[in-house]
Amino acid sequence: MTFNNKSSLYEEVDVSFDNTESGITLAGTLTIPLTKEKHTAVVLVSGSGPNDRDSTFLEHKPFAIIADYLAKKGIIALRFDKRGVGDSTGDYNTATTEDFAGDVSAAIECLRSLKEVNTNNIGLIGHSEGGLYTLIAASKAEDLAFIVLLAGLAASGTKNASAVFTLLVNEDNCDKQNFDADKKIFDRFFDIVRQESLTQEEKKESLKIAESARARQKKNAKIFARYVY
Repeated sequence: MTFNNKSSLYEEVDVSFDNTESGITLAGTLTIPLTKEKHTAVVLVSGSGPNDRDSTFLEHKPFAIIADYLAKKGIIALRFDKRGVGDSTGDYNTATTEDFAGDVSAAIECLRSLKEVNTNNIGLIGHSEGGLYTLIAASKAEDLAFIVLLAGLAASGTKNASAVFTLLVNEDNCDKQNFDADKKIFDRFFDIVRQESLTQEEKKESLKIAESARARQKKNAKIFARYVY
C-alpha cells in the first residue's frame, strides 16, 4: 500500500539534526500543522531493525500514517531514519541500545529548537523495541511532558530476546516440546552474553549455541552475531 499524506492542514519538512556525542547526523521529516499557535510535539521512535523514518514494512508506512493523524489533530511529529539507514549517517550494525536512545535524545533537542513547538509539551511515542529507547531517553530528558509505548516490552529484555530467538529458530512449525527445549538453551545464551565480561569458556559456549541456531535458521544469522560480543 502506498500512503499519500499530502494535506492542506499541515506541511512536511525534511530536516537533519546531530547526535554530537556519537558524531553522526540523523535525517527525518517534520509534520507541522499550519495553524499559528505553538504546538504539542512528539518524536516517533521506531522499533527493532534498520527502519526508515516511515518505519516501512513491505509497502505499509505506519509512521507516515501516525504523523498524518497527529498533524490533523494539531500535533507536530518528528520521524527519522535510524542511524546508517536512508539519509542518516552512522553504523546501524555496531550501535547499542544506548546509542539508539541517544539518537532519540538528539531528536528531542531538535524539537526544542523549533519556534513552532511548545517546549513545555514535548513527548515520545515508541513502538516495540523503540519503547525501550523511549524509556532510556525519557529518564535523561528534562521537562518531557509524556511518553506513549506502542507494543512495548512487557518482560525484561533478556526474557523477551530469548522468546523471540526461540520462535525465529523454530519458525512456524515448532511444537511445545521443541520450543521449551530451545528456550532453556537461549535462556542460558542470554545469561552469558548479558555479562559485562566473559571467560573464554563462556565465549565458546555462547558461540556454540549461536552456531547451532544459525544452522537451523541461516537467514537470521546477523541477528545472533549482534549479541555474541
